[in-house]
Amino acid sequence: MPDTERAADETDTAAPVRPTVEGRDDLTTFLPDERHAVLAILFTDLAGSTKLAETMTAGAIKALRREHDAVLTEIIQQDGEGLAVKSTGDGLLAVFRTPTVAVERALEMQRVLRTHERLNAVGVRIGVHMGEVSVEPSAGTNTDVFGHNVAWAARAEAMARAGHICVTLPIYDDASRHLDEKVCKWKAHGEYVLKEGERPLDLYEPHEADAEPMDAPRGDRRYGDHPKTWNVPIRRNRNFTGREEILTEVYESLRAKDPAALTQTEAIHGLGGIGKTQIAAEYAHRYAGDYDCVWWVAAEDDAARPAEYARLARALDLPEKDEQEQDVIVAAVRDWLRTHGKWLLILDNAPAAESVHDLLPDGNSGHVIVTSRSAAWRDVARPVSVDTWPRDESIGFLRAR
Repeated sequence: MPDTERAADETDTAAPVRPTVEGRDDLTTFLPDERHAVLAILFTDLAGSTKLAETMTAGAIKALRREHDAVLTEIIQQDGEGLAVKSTGDGLLAVFRTPTVAVERALEMQRVLRTHERLNAVGVRIGVHMGEVSVEPSAGTNTDVFGHNVAWAARAEAMARAGHICVTLPIYDDASRHLDEKVCKWKAHGEYVLKEGERPLDLYEPHEADAEPMDAPRGDRRYGDHPKTWNVPIRRNRNFTGREEILTEVYESLRAKDPAALTQTEAIHGLGGIGKTQIAAEYAHRYAGDYDCVWWVAAEDDAARPAEYARLARALDLPEKDEQEQDVIVAAVRDWLRTHGKWLLILDNAPAAESVHDLLPDGNSGHVIVTSRSAAWRDVARPVSVDTWPRDESIGFLRAR
């Protein structure tokens, strides 16, 4: 994986060879906003560069890196729609104005590399992600791009195999609507991680018709079929955009054995439609592979809550499933939850903490998510505030529509 913090002028790297294009030789002139911008971020990396040292001299490896930089920079910067920001040692970091152009350039890179006299024997990995970046001064370059979106682009590259491209869902959503399938074919690989605890990436592979896609990316597939015990009523929205920081916060909270309550801030108290239910549904689908049981309870109605527990009792085939007294069934379900792990309980649109207190099991053997307009959950769960979208996620949503 490229080191996004590495200076481009270190002795074992080669700075990108930038064509002389007026107004395109500096990041601050390339961007409409000198401090923040929503861009497609692309990383390349020479695959197996460590093994090259076993068969090539240091001078030959440096020459190969320079050739890689020169060939790819020319492709990146044609028409002024992309910019090679810096060398990362064995690859390049580049930015593009649109996801579609980034994918077009990535496809062109792999097409050129497949027939290149020297680089075709090495193989290059490419990864692309879209999001807001910060533009700041950096040692060795006039400016550089920073932020979590840069890191996620690097992760996408690290999961591509030599000669292939991995892009994330925001890139796929945009580019797949604009590129003719005669120009670009797509393979959906699913959600992968390189290391335990990382946020998974939903990976797609663009490829030309005459190029075979990967069997699978590098890394581990995290999410497959739903667990047997599953009743989430909302199908996964493939256009789900944004809220990544909230999803990460909920993920980390639940791994710390804290129930997580998705609540609105006081500024929007009482307003619906801000996306709490969609966040909970996305979480359930995204992390389905972590659980043996995922159960959704429509918690706004007093009668519906115990009825959903009765359905769960039947799904689990509990001995008490046919009891006439709902309190007996609820107690049996709570006891099952207390004594089992790998389950996720979602209480959607709960009016208040006291309304669901009798449903929650003792202990913390599983995970609980509550969505609510109320912010008063501190005695039951750790509140996670849902506010309006930040700028980059709003733009990503509009582009995906």
